[in-house]
Amino acid sequence: MPVFIPVYGSLTTPPSMGSIAVAGTNVDFEVVGPFSGTTPNIIDDSITVNSSGVYTISFSTELFTNGSPGTPHSIIFCLSINGTPDFSKEIAFQTNFPIGSTATETDTLSRTDQFTLNQGDVIRVLISSTSGSMVYFNAALVVTKVA
Repeated sequence: MPVFIPVYGSLTTPPSMGSIAVAGTNVDFEVVGPFSGTTPNIIDDSITVNSSGVYTISFSTELFTNGSPGTPHSIIFCLSINGTPDFSKEIAFQTNFPIGSTATETDTLSRTDQFTLNQGDVIRVLISSTSGSMVYFNAALVVTKVA
């Protein structure tokens, strides 16, 4: 029976540190979490898998938005593999504060998918679009080999 060696890696942002969302950029991770068999990198905000197989990829983040009532605020995050965004694997959020309302909101978004990855594949989270004032914080990218 073959021995299965755990393969995993994670990147996070500190819960108290928010980043302004900018379309066309990657989520800016600041902390390398536990890892084995992957290469997390906070310089280019990526996790590289060091062996081929089936992986579970999870991304979560908290969002804060504020602004003028009647103004839409939205953001779309999508997974990127080897620099190619996969728009079928995205998280979208939109809110529009009614006139006369308090114009702040905090929400949590998350998504988990499975992929067949090759050795050397590089995983990132792209902010593909944003409008209004959007700040993300307490973000996490977790990659785990399952087969």
